[in-house]
Amino acid sequence: MDELPPVKLSELKSKIVTDEIMEYKDMKVLNSLVLGMKKATEESYEQFKDVILPLVDELIRLSGDHMLVMYKSDIVSFINKNPKVIVDSLILKCYEENDGMLRAKIVSGDESFFLKNNFDDMTDGDSKIINIIFKFKDFWGKLDDNNKEILKSYLLSVVALCDVRYLNYKKFICLKKMNPKFEQVFNQFGNNF
Repeated sequence: MDELPPVKLSELKSKIVTDEIMEYKDMKVLNSLVLGMKKATEESYEQFKDVILPLVDELIRLSGDHMLVMYKSDIVSFINKNPKVIVDSLILKCYEENDGMLRAKIVSGDESFFLKNNFDDMTDGDSKIINIIFKFKDFWGKLDDNNKEILKSYLLSVVALCDVRYLNYKKFICLKKMNPKFEQVFNQFGNNF
């Protein structure tokens, strides 16, 4: 990763190239821009898989968790088939809720937030999720600093790739609002941008 993602969501949003957010007179130019955004988003999904799959291996190696080992092929299959679902779920939870607080905590590497928080407000009391969180907290506490840094590096890469999706989607929405006469440019994606 070339540079660290910005911590604040407002800093990330400022990266939207505002000189491209305008009313277009030429549909071909707009279409080319939107197709380029879609391509960058699709590439970020492939890169996401390239990051998250080794992270799964690293977590298995470090934790020795028999459940992870037992379900690894299911986890890998789900990641390979559904990177968009995973990325969009991360964006909903980490970016859209609480003004991006979870994203900011990940980027800043705020371990204390994750270790001290009980996450009741984020899990809707789901005991399975709460148990996983407590297992992860216990696992994290046993890691040495080097392994923590390795995992944080993976998480920063995940955030950087989610940022690509987030920015392109926000830009897509802005362009769509500014260019209603070229609705067909946006409709070609249906609900799949």
